[in-house]
Amino acid sequence: MIAVSIVHGGPAPHFLSKNLVNYMIGNPSFGATVEDVQDEEIGKVLKQVLEAESDESLLNIIFQNSGMFQTAGCFRSVKTSEKKAFVEEYLRWYILDRNHSAIQRFKDGLASLGFFQCPVPSPMFLCQGPDCFRLGDHVQTRSQPSRNQ
Repeated sequence: MIAVSIVHGGPAPHFLSKNLVNYMIGNPSFGATVEDVQDEEIGKVLKQVLEAESDESLLNIIFQNSGMFQTAGCFRSVKTSEKKAFVEEYLRWYILDRNHSAIQRFKDGLASLGFFQCPVPSPMFLCQGPDCFRLGDHVQTRSQPSRNQ
């Protein structure tokens, strides 16, 4: 339904995260934070990981929450110098990788309507917040003849 609305010039969704839009258009940048996680328990654990001051306390937190990290495929021994990268790896899985099939179906729906091939007629924003960007700035479009011709 969202794809049909966008392709036919209807209202664009303003609720998609910048990370999701980047992922859909093939941009590898990813900048999620713990605050992007809506699940309070998961957010609490990730904050504890980031706040761990010693390797021993960090490993203790990881082992206490081993199921969470095993599900994401990132359960391993981590040093305090690696904790930020460890949390980023989990966040990428939590936000993008675990939802890959749903995201792919949405992307396929847009592609089947020619969304990624047609020129974007007006600035359409697909994400939320003040750091939104036009999808047209990131999607390769066919050249469109000038209206003055």
